Amino acid sequence: MKKLLGAAAIAALVAGVASADVSININGRVRGNAAEWGLASEAENSASYASLDGDSAVVASGASDTLTFNASNEYAGVKFAFSNKMTGGSAGVDSYNAWLKFGNLKIQGNYGGMRSIGRVTGDQNAVSLLEANLSGKGVVSTGSDAAGWTWTKVTYGNSGKLGINKQIIALTGAGVGADVNNLGAINGTTALTYGVEYPVIEDLTLKAYLNKDVEAWSTTDDDGATTTVNSQWAFEAAYKMADTVQLAFDARLAGHRQQAFGLYVKPLMVENLDAVLGFTFARDAQTAHAIDKTNTFWAVDARARYAVSDAMAFTLFANLTGYGDIYSTNKDEADLESGLALDLTGNFSYKVNDLAKVFVEAEYATLTFDSDMQEGLWDSYVPTAFTTQLGAILTAGKGATVTPALRLTVAGLGLDSDGTAAQGMLISLPIVTRVCL
Repeated sequence: MKKLLGAAAIAALVAGVASADVSININGRVRGNAAEWGLASEAENSASYASLDGDSAVVASGASDTLTFNASNEYAGVKFAFSNKMTGGSAGVDSYNAWLKFGNLKIQGNYGGMRSIGRVTGDQNAVSLLEANLSGKGVVSTGSDAAGWTWTKVTYGNSGKLGINKQIIALTGAGVGADVNNLGAINGTTALTYGVEYPVIEDLTLKAYLNKDVEAWSTTDDDGATTTVNSQWAFEAAYKMADTVQLAFDARLAGHRQQAFGLYVKPLMVENLDAVLGFTFARDAQTAHAIDKTNTFWAVDARARYAVSDAMAFTLFANLTGYGDIYSTNKDEADLESGLALDLTGNFSYKVNDLAKVFVEAEYATLTFDSDMQEGLWDSYVPTAFTTQLGAILTAGKGATVTPALRLTVAGLGLDSDGTAAQGMLISLPIVTRVCL
């Protein structure tokens, strides 16, 4: 009987897939550093070669691959991707999406990114500085200890995705403003998501989703009754006028007294221009400090890519993030403190022919702190850094590329050499092989 039931289930599955559009894709990637050289006036120079270990290299390295399966028809669809972390990480589901429609009502479960407005990443490549692709380890600086000046690898203020600068989030512990226009994330991290979308009028769609939180949050009323919420709430109003403008207003309720709001505008009327202008505001009162005080954050994003021709394009990212009411290191007191983070990233790409594309990139990132914790942060965060690189994308055929680059990073610009971090330079040669079939 069990065999009959199993055969019937398999037959039903095959029949269902046969009536859908099905595709299977494989994405394999191997990356590492051919060499790195550290240069500084007060620390001994360093060199490393042939590094495939992400922990020992400023440029994150390692190998990974993804197998993606997609099946859909006019009323339902399923897509999932499995990942294999060949450098010791756990294998498992990388992303998942299942949806169905009742007329215009769309019901969807998801694990992975869900954005109605893109992030202008058309020229992002395997080693790109755009959104710090493959450079999450940050930059190198010199640090002082009892033995003298030594090399210390630290992070700097790359803004990350649309929204609050990711390094400010790391400093304050408040992630509610991270990647706000991604309905599939909570505090900037992928989360299991479930909800509905409905076009209320032509060109205007309302969306309401739940994101599975890492822990439940609760509120208590004056009578002592407790209400527990197990998910973050995400809402969006998405509007698109063909060939004119695309808008997205997002609201996130991440917990008791934790909210974030974002407005993102994408102009569509300029030919060959891909651009996004965004504003994010976030409020976070959930802290571990003994006193009750609210942290507030705001960010302005401006991103644009202009294609001069089919072969040539310029891309510019700009993010300015501000924060206020940061706690001092004394947990029994709080000061009205503030700070700013600025991140500017540029990319120039030129397609030489079908076999080669060259690119030049540069990034300037800086953080300012008006805080008692400023001194201690220099050991982990470089206030100012500049990075530039020259690279090429070499194509063997569709979906098969090798991307080498030469990168220079200057960290700790403007710091006094007597501080806990001083100026240092790093030269690195990242290289990535990628196959997508």
